[in-house]
Amino acid sequence: MEEKSEESFPVRVFSLQEELRAEEEHMETHEELQEEVSRAAGQCEQTEGGAGAHAAPHHWTGGAAAHCAGRTSVFQFTVSEEMDCCQVGGQSFLVTLGKLSLLLQFKTPTDMKNFQQLLRTGDDEGTRKGCPEVEKRGNQDEGPTPRHPMMLETRTEDAPTQDYQQVLLQDYPRTTTYQKAILLNESDFRGKVVLDVSCGSAMLSFFALQAGATKVYAVESSPMAKYAKILVQSNSLSDRIEILEGKVEEVSCPELVDVLVSEPMGYMLLSDRLVESFLHAKKWLKPNGLMFPSSGDIHLAPFSDEQLYFEHYARATFWQQRSFYGVNLSALHSAAMDEFFRQPIVDTFDMPVLMAKSVKHCINFMEAKAEDLNRIEIPFVFTLLQSGLIHGLAFWFDVAYVGSNSHGASDPLVSGQMFAADTALHQAGQTLSGTVLLVANNRQSYDIHISATVDQSGFTSGNVLDLKNPYFSDVVEPPQTASLLRVQSEENTGIQGDDNLQSMLVGTIMRKIKSRTWKKQRYFKLQDDFMTIWYKSKKAGNTHSTFSVSDLEAIREGHQSEVLLSIADEFPADRCFTLVFRGRRGNLDLVAESSEEAQSWVRGMRKLIENLENMGEREKLDQWIGDWFKKADKNNDGRMNFKEVRDLLKMMNVDMNEQHAHRLFTTADKSQTGTLEDDEFVLFYKMLTQRDDVLRVFQEFSFDGQKLSKRDLEDFLRNEQLEGGDIQLHAKQLIERYEPSDTAKLLNAMTFDGFLMYLGSVEGSIFNQQWLGIFQDMNQPLCHYFISSSHNTYLMEDQLRGQSSVEGYIRALSRGCRCVEVDCWDGANGEPIVYHGHTFTSKILFKDVVTAVGNYAFKASEYPVILSIENHCGVEQQRVMAQHLNHILGDKLLKSTLDGKAPSRLPSPEDLKGKILLKAKKIGGLEESFNEMAEDSQTGELSDEDEVADIEEENQHRESVRRRVMKSKQRLSKELSDCVVYCKSVHFSNFKHSRIHSKFYEVASFTESKARKQLREAGADFVHHNSQQLTRIYPSGFRTDSSNFNPQEMWNVGCQIVALNFQTAGEGMDLNDGLFRQNNSCGYVLKPRFMREAEKFDPETPHEREGYQPVVLTIQVISGQQLPKVNIKEGSIVDPLVRVEINGVPMDQAKQETRYIDNNGFNPVWYDTLRFTIHTPELAMVRFVVEDYDKTSRNDFVGQYTLPLICMQQGYRHIHLLSRDGTSIPPSSLFVHIRITELE
Repeated sequence: MEEKSEESFPVRVFSLQEELRAEEEHMETHEELQEEVSRAAGQCEQTEGGAGAHAAPHHWTGGAAAHCAGRTSVFQFTVSEEMDCCQVGGQSFLVTLGKLSLLLQFKTPTDMKNFQQLLRTGDDEGTRKGCPEVEKRGNQDEGPTPRHPMMLETRTEDAPTQDYQQVLLQDYPRTTTYQKAILLNESDFRGKVVLDVSCGSAMLSFFALQAGATKVYAVESSPMAKYAKILVQSNSLSDRIEILEGKVEEVSCPELVDVLVSEPMGYMLLSDRLVESFLHAKKWLKPNGLMFPSSGDIHLAPFSDEQLYFEHYARATFWQQRSFYGVNLSALHSAAMDEFFRQPIVDTFDMPVLMAKSVKHCINFMEAKAEDLNRIEIPFVFTLLQSGLIHGLAFWFDVAYVGSNSHGASDPLVSGQMFAADTALHQAGQTLSGTVLLVANNRQSYDIHISATVDQSGFTSGNVLDLKNPYFSDVVEPPQTASLLRVQSEENTGIQGDDNLQSMLVGTIMRKIKSRTWKKQRYFKLQDDFMTIWYKSKKAGNTHSTFSVSDLEAIREGHQSEVLLSIADEFPADRCFTLVFRGRRGNLDLVAESSEEAQSWVRGMRKLIENLENMGEREKLDQWIGDWFKKADKNNDGRMNFKEVRDLLKMMNVDMNEQHAHRLFTTADKSQTGTLEDDEFVLFYKMLTQRDDVLRVFQEFSFDGQKLSKRDLEDFLRNEQLEGGDIQLHAKQLIERYEPSDTAKLLNAMTFDGFLMYLGSVEGSIFNQQWLGIFQDMNQPLCHYFISSSHNTYLMEDQLRGQSSVEGYIRALSRGCRCVEVDCWDGANGEPIVYHGHTFTSKILFKDVVTAVGNYAFKASEYPVILSIENHCGVEQQRVMAQHLNHILGDKLLKSTLDGKAPSRLPSPEDLKGKILLKAKKIGGLEESFNEMAEDSQTGELSDEDEVADIEEENQHRESVRRRVMKSKQRLSKELSDCVVYCKSVHFSNFKHSRIHSKFYEVASFTESKARKQLREAGADFVHHNSQQLTRIYPSGFRTDSSNFNPQEMWNVGCQIVALNFQTAGEGMDLNDGLFRQNNSCGYVLKPRFMREAEKFDPETPHEREGYQPVVLTIQVISGQQLPKVNIKEGSIVDPLVRVEINGVPMDQAKQETRYIDNNGFNPVWYDTLRFTIHTPELAMVRFVVEDYDKTSRNDFVGQYTLPLICMQQGYRHIHLLSRDGTSIPPSSLFVHIRITELE
């Protein structure tokens, strides 16, 4: 019998079905729309009636009155249990009729209420497919307890059919687990009769036969039964597998069975309520029979997953449209969000998203009764292990089989995630308590009621979800065997199809060369991580050596080192190459067996280096995590036990009590194997590296606490980072560049992960990226620039016994140095040599130095290089020097003025691009070069001034040498003199003499002590002198250890060529590297305007200069990250402090320190604020130094970073620390807040 009720309501009707939109655009009258709706409703009714598939006896007709342009049309349509509907907002319903969707907007709330009542009167159960609002409102007075007992026979919906079966089968880890469990318990199945309950595609039936079962009865009530029969028949197993169509509660099994098998777990174990069927089937089980599985556990834990949140959030963006066919849909966006967030998400997830250790609810299938599953309450109390946003609860399950070979599926087979109604930031250590209540319903599923409270803050949240209506995230993939920590996979290294890398993986025998007499064969091989080169001697047993590709700076082909040059007659250049390491580590010279093998390694190594350089921030972090994993995994078994983790913590500078460390270890050990593998170690690392400091900033600027909208990010960049330019474009670029979530990108938003990646990137660093390129005027005279300069460039160590090497020139030039020193002496066989005269330093050929300079002068910078010649050679070998300079350098050597005319000032760096200038003694002046009478002179006699310049005062401790040389006049060959154009070396008398007699092309050299005396006595005159011509300052000859002076005081008076020992690390080179890091590291930095022009400037009285404007620099040192361990003593942990040093004019010299943090070099937190008043910001250098505090002795150096004040970015910034020799030490950094304000 059909119960019918006819009633009409005043509503506005909107068609939302995509297929009809184009047609609706052309509907000219309301009658056409009404006819279309009526037709669709009629088709829906006709189709359902013709099929005879009414699932319930109730059937009635509803009506609606549509108003348009003052007219009213009434139409009727059939409303049945198969109709999809849901409430939208307070006065609307979304109804699906066949292929048509209608939005019914009621005139008054009363009409809406009457419509709901109409639907409820047609069905005693008050439920409708897809209409959870009706049921919820019908039950809200009674609470979550169902009004009627949920007996098995009231479950009216069919089990999932073919499409859903495919989803389950394609869950490869799940399917593999079930097959393995059955086959491992072969003795329980062999020769047995099996009943497969709710068999679906009968996959477990096939597995049972594989394990030796003689007969399987497979029960299935859905249409999938017929497909299962087809599968059985096509596999020729109809005699062994019998499909019984119907519900297990209704069918009759031909015999009692030995084993019950079932896979009743769609998701969250109970989703389809098929477990009840499994329990009901026990009536067919023999006494002492077995159930497979025997028990199941539901696990739950809070999770934080911004990417998933935004993916779900983006589903409602359709309703944000403000002009959809002329209609503003945005009013429904909030309602759509509510609907979508009531859907559970079926997905897989990584364990690191979990914020606490899970709790579980156990069901023993052997003992449980079907009615026990009608209402399940799971209380929980979670202690949060990490800070962050709780987006909801994650559910997963595992099952166990108690048989001969007990097996548990410990991995989550299917995972579900439920969003909380409200989210907020919570801190590690807080407790989240509440209840999950599952109530069985008439839709063959459960309603899930979640309520939770953060006990410390009182924050509450909850949600009601329909387990029958999940959202499937399409992420299921076949099982992967690759390690999660193998960063350099085939894809990101491009190894696939790369013959060079494949050859390196196999390995090659090459000769390692240390000298002309030391040439040993070694076997070299690229390791499987594509990061490590392994090599050993055939005779060395198990002893071997390794180095990381990340340690390499460059690959040089041919005879590009003294060692390889020494064997050039034995091994051709095409078989030789040099591996150049970062820092002070020596190079590795190799000779391959053939030119083809040499090329294979050169190309392969360059490819790996390029890949590292192109890594994103996340990839670099993954690499770092992987490196720690390998270091900690002492026995190389791919997993870490707790002892290895304890050792790792010490290596990582983490001081943690064993109890807390073990708690983190246990939490990360999701597999409960007592070891950490791959993603478990990632979770462990994530718990260690929580960035509460950055999260606090994120929360401050996020409007909703979930994300930074584009507007939020623009506000942050404008108001906090104080960035200028096109902020809107910049915000968009940052989202595109650093946001890992594609969904968030579509929403023009940035998640916390993206925000952290941005702040940790180059753009989020303290150095302003605008100053990294060539941004200065390069058309000023040379004397208007600070020039990166090297002293004793040929030395690799000290000045007494150190090694001389062309490598010194290559390294200096590669660092952007633009002025190198060549100390020339007469050598054997008529060849000039280079070394530190009258010492035990080794010697190298002058021509080899010139060759190296010619090859590397313009690799790092295209701007001019100055060769500062200290000439101690006789006339004959001077001519040889000139020949080598002209022959080797060719057109690169500047031998005349640029325009062939007598100039009036020095040319600019731009004018001199690609040119090498000689700074040396010269016969006469530049003007005389244009005098034809000078052409006849073949040699020249130096004046007394020239003689003094020849010796240079750094050799003042060698008085006997000085006296011998000064007794005779030294002669200079015209050939060498003609190579000097713009940089003639002269002696300095005083500034008064210079104002009258000096020429713009003359260069005076000062020892550091003489320069210091001049700047203190006549600072303003020194500045003026340096605005007209070049000055060179070099270290005292007493610095036999090749130490450096502080170059800042020389820059304060405008000295351009401040020559430092590049081979010696320390504060001097830190300042030099910091100054020349700007302007594309080209080696030239334009001096401030007040040092270039005629106005008076004295660094002792900076307040007297025009345009004086002091500033206040405020630095809040917030935190440090993964600081390197400096004390190799076992168990030693860094006690870090940060010292900020200001180098500038005397009034600006200052330093302040933070307090030290006891035993925490991994993630120390300070929040200490330091303030400095700076009177000449244009010259100020800021040096951040991290030290390991020691109260009984001198602090140990940990790391540093130095930069000009004018290059500092304001706001929240990371400082990426450098080692003592200036190389990067990722991921070590400081997190700071910078503010620069004018002094009132």
